[in-house]
Amino acid sequence: MASLPIGRSAPGIPRGLRDSAAPAGEGARRDNLFRSTPGELNAPDAAVAQALADVATIGILQERSIRETGIVTEQLQRALESRILIGQAKGVLSAMGRMSVDEAFEALRTYARRNNLPLRVVAEGVASRTLDVLEPNAFAPRHKSE
Repeated sequence: MASLPIGRSAPGIPRGLRDSAAPAGEGARRDNLFRSTPGELNAPDAAVAQALADVATIGILQERSIRETGIVTEQLQRALESRILIGQAKGVLSAMGRMSVDEAFEALRTYARRNNLPLRVVAEGVASRTLDVLEPNAFAPRHKSE
């Protein structure tokens, strides 16, 4: 394609991304091609334009895949860390409270629910020994305000 003076453009060429693949709020993406004469693209120029659109689409999809893989990796790492913390907390409770591991988990879950706390937060407190879910008032029924 010849270089173009500023101000003349050919019709936009779709990149191939449609609503289902585009990020939220974006429709199809378009590129503009600039050329020296107005009018429709000839077959060789259209083929080059489509190749450029395909390359751009591949790049966008690869970037998105890498970003999404990073998000999933972070989520899995956090889940693994939570599971380890919960296991440690169950061990602490079963050793301190002379209870089974299943009973220890039930104590963690009950405390978390009654105090509207994430199980991970309760497990972290128990594992670091800054929270005692076995104290007598820990399981006292909560009174609802009317």
